[in-house]
Amino acid sequence: MVWAYVGAGSVTVLFEQPVAIATDTPATDTPAPSTPTIETEATQWFQQGYAAFQGREYQAAATCFQQSIQLDRSVAEAHHNLGLVLANLRRDREAVGHLVEASQLYAQIGNRGAIDQVKHQLETLKTRSTPVAKKQ
Repeated sequence: MVWAYVGAGSVTVLFEQPVAIATDTPATDTPAPSTPTIETEATQWFQQGYAAFQGREYQAAATCFQQSIQLDRSVAEAHHNLGLVLANLRRDREAVGHLVEASQLYAQIGNRGAIDQVKHQLETLKTRSTPVAKKQ
């Protein structure tokens, strides 16, 4: 009967804190985006999601990060945080997809520390998803 209360839709907090957008990323020769309004709106959604995550309002955070990603798919931290929020909401398959996407985006900018963090978080998620053998 316990399983009736555990699963998609329930909340299990594996990840307490969101990931902030790195401010010390290396400069590139890439020109600034031609649509700064979209970038600003994506940033606003990201910040709202970050605040909701910190307030443990995971569904609201998920919605905000999804909006941010719709406006700018290239922000690794938005995918990373969406993955963490979805994991907390026990939507593990979706979480894995966003965590993998985040690691690919981190690889493009050479952020090895963030890649290692995502790898560790995927391992944590895998541990939860692996069924424990029952003793008979």
